[in-house]
Parts: sequence; C-alpha cells; structure tokens
Amino acid sequence: MPKALHSLGGAVNLTSRDHLTLWRSSDDGGTFQKESIIDAGASGYSSLQVAADENGCDDVYVLYEQADPAPEHPVEEALVGDIAVLDPDRFVLSRRTVC
Repeated sequence: MPKALHSLGGAVNLTSRDHLTLWRSSDDGGTFQKESIIDAGASGYSSLQVAADENGCDDVYVLYEQADPAPEHPVEEALVGDIAVLDPDRFVLSRRTVC
C-alpha cells in the first residue's frame, strides 16, 4: 500500500511514527513553521516542556519514545511493504534551545 500511494504521488506516511518534529507558531497557532527534527528515526508519543532561559531564548525539553528499526524479513517485506508495528525500546530526553 505505501509503495502504491507513493507511485501515485501520495505523500501519506502509512508506515510508522517517525521524524519527530518540533514546530513553532508566531501567530498564536494560526500558522506553523518547522523548527527542527528531534528524531529522524522511529519515534512517537512525546511530551514537551518549555522553560525560558536568561538570554531570552526558550529551552525546549522533549521526552519521547524511540524504537529501533523493525528487522527486515524478505517474506514480510514482499507482503506488507514498509508497514510495521513498532514497540518502543527506550525513552529519550532531548533539549533544544530556540531563540
């Protein structure tokens, strides 16, 4: 299914939770701009906390689940493509400074 959608020009991710991304709004949530990618791999279920620092910037703390890539099996790959159910392997705490 994911490969069929991609070949038709679809940009929907049906494979898993990945590319955990921090977005920012400067107009009270009217629009959002991508700030940074927190984790490009398999990740999800995040919690976010913002704390102002003394320089006028914000320290953004993100606690999230991270998973190792699913093992590759030729038979499963042929049947379901990239669709995988990921179980979290660990929790990660990441800090970003946003000015």
